Amino acid sequence: MDRYGQRRAEVKVVTLFGSNNAIDGIVLSVLLRKHKAIRESLGISVPVPVDSNAVLEAILEGILIRGGSDERSAGQLAFWEREVIDPQRRGLYEEWDRVAERERQSRTLFAQHAYPLDEVVRALDAARAAVGAGIEVRRFTLDALRRHGANVTERPDRAVDVDAREVARAVRDAAAIESDRFRVRFEPPAGEDILVGRTHPLVDGLATHLIDTALDPLTASVARRAGVIRTSGVATRTIALLVRLRFDLRTRTRSGERASMAEEVRILGFTGAPEAAEWLPADAADALLDLPPTGNVLPEQAADALARVTNGIESLRPALERLAASRAADLAAEHERVRDVAGLRGRTTVTPLLPVDLLGIYVFLPAPRA
Repeated sequence: MDRYGQRRAEVKVVTLFGSNNAIDGIVLSVLLRKHKAIRESLGISVPVPVDSNAVLEAILEGILIRGGSDERSAGQLAFWEREVIDPQRRGLYEEWDRVAERERQSRTLFAQHAYPLDEVVRALDAARAAVGAGIEVRRFTLDALRRHGANVTERPDRAVDVDAREVARAVRDAAAIESDRFRVRFEPPAGEDILVGRTHPLVDGLATHLIDTALDPLTASVARRAGVIRTSGVATRTIALLVRLRFDLRTRTRSGERASMAEEVRILGFTGAPEAAEWLPADAADALLDLPPTGNVLPEQAADALARVTNGIESLRPALERLAASRAADLAAEHERVRDVAGLRGRTTVTPLLPVDLLGIYVFLPAPRA
């Protein structure tokens, strides 16, 4: 049994051959021993790189050679072996060796041991931070379902029962919700329940619908691009910016230039006025998203708090551009590091696309003292 409760079958392969059988002897000599030598060198099997007719011809020719018993037959067969069979056998082996060498290079290129462990750990941590952990996927999915009218019941066994009868048809279509009631899980094994991960259509559809409606000024959305929250989690007025960074990547090699685009979304935080912003560390900025509201904000007060930020957006532009340039340099260095480790030729340049997109502004006001 594996860790998901699935049965695993073991397959054993046994090779049988007869010591007094000409065909078995030739197969062993021409194919199996070469195959074994390559496997011992690479640690994997490499298929015979020619068609079955060529292999059969090599075997049958070997049988004819071994079948000669008198001196005349032996002389004739020795001639054919030297002039005809040996070149064919060498051609077979050379082609087989070329395929084995390509496989060796491929395994070297993608071998995990080729990358320093600390680089792998750093890249893995960055990827996890970018895509979100499982608990974040669970929280987002359940909050989004509740905000759109679903009745969500969390069970003691970590499964979640969802009643989607009150969810609007547009949301159901976007999130591929076909049943009125269903049960989901966010960790394996799921059994007969729906296993939901970051790339599941339910998560992808809810996220896409939220973003599309939030960016569309003519569509009502449960998500907002701006907000003011009063919370006891901050001691002074703190602003969180949701920004999108885009980069133009160009990789130049001897075969030409390849262009692509990369983008990332980040949370930036600062205190004070935009003209004299004091920027928070990345961890502190991300933590702002977890602060719960602890008080109400009057509409007039919320409008005034947001206006202070929007009126000073241009003062924030230089800092946003410096961030974009820094992230572009990090991305270029990451590409170069991977290419160096993998032994790839060429060079990658990364250029930030400006201005930086400002997707959201969120103001956190401290709770009044008792």
